[in-house]
Amino acid sequence: MFVKKRIISSLAAIAFMGCSAMAFSHGWVESPPSRQQHCGVDVKPDNPASDKCDEPFANYLAVGGQSSHWYNFMSVVAHHEGRKVVKDTTRVCGFDGETFNPAPYDTAADWPTTPFNSGTQTFVWDINYGPHFSDTEELVLYITKPGFSYDASRELNWGDFEAEPFCDEQIVPGDFSTNPNMSADTSQGHLNVTCNVPSRAGRHVIFAEWGRNEHTYERFFSCIDVTFGGDNSSSSSSSSSSSSSSSSSSSSSSSSSSSSSSSSISSSSSSSSSSSSSSSSSSSSSSSSTGGDCGGVNEYPNWTAKDWAGGAYNHANGGDQMVYQGVIYQAKWYTSSVPGSDYSWSTVGNCGG
Repeated sequence: MFVKKRIISSLAAIAFMGCSAMAFSHGWVESPPSRQQHCGVDVKPDNPASDKCDEPFANYLAVGGQSSHWYNFMSVVAHHEGRKVVKDTTRVCGFDGETFNPAPYDTAADWPTTPFNSGTQTFVWDINYGPHFSDTEELVLYITKPGFSYDASRELNWGDFEAEPFCDEQIVPGDFSTNPNMSADTSQGHLNVTCNVPSRAGRHVIFAEWGRNEHTYERFFSCIDVTFGGDNSSSSSSSSSSSSSSSSSSSSSSSSSSSSSSSSISSSSSSSSSSSSSSSSSSSSSSSSTGGDCGGVNEYPNWTAKDWAGGAYNHANGGDQMVYQGVIYQAKWYTSSVPGSDYSWSTVGNCGG
């Protein structure tokens, strides 16, 4: 009887832990890559694939944070109506969340950045850890002010940001047909929102919220570090090899000097990342290449890269090429979306073309 009680108690504890993990790991912005995507998904604190997150990892530990916190990719969860209503949070990226405060993503550091451009852009939320499509109600984004100057020695504050969102899109909860700017890719566990990003120059930060309806008012938050004009002067989302960072920086700089459109940014991003990811792409292609007219390029879903050395191939790094339905695509940064399905990919051309 005692043993039976112990077993029941143990099973209950395991169930509780499982529910708790799901409750605090619902989603983050995957594309363009957020702080969660860079440092938590792409690079792990205890087994880093590159050095791009070394400074955030070290600085968070220095203020008493724990490495395990980075694995709760979206533990910055809250139950309220978000920034439009709640104006008094101390922190931005973690929004004084309910799991721990500060969240890892509030850490003052030189975070990895992504080349970006103003105009029409699509933001992709990965919500595979809690795919609440049926009660999703809104996706909201804010951006730092035109005169913003990034300071790696301090945390972000709300004075850095515009008072109103530049993108505020709602749907009838769960009905994505009610707003053409929002869509759901249930097969990939993705929420997509298309926004008109205001004109900016240099380095900026975008704050994003995913909101569920009034039955939970559950919200999740992500910060995205971008460089307008394609100057990827910090550690890049496409960087998986620190040895190639100098060549990536120079190619990115030369591309950004003439960029004024999304196509220019795509060219800059792919050229700046190709050298950094060529080693990871070539090392994996031997196990999953297509051959034939596609010249040995991996065919989706035979991914080119791993999250860690002992893991499965489950994504592409910036510069990696993949074939899907006879077309070759090139990843702009870390991505696990279907090639060509969102802004994380650029089109190279048809196989054999």
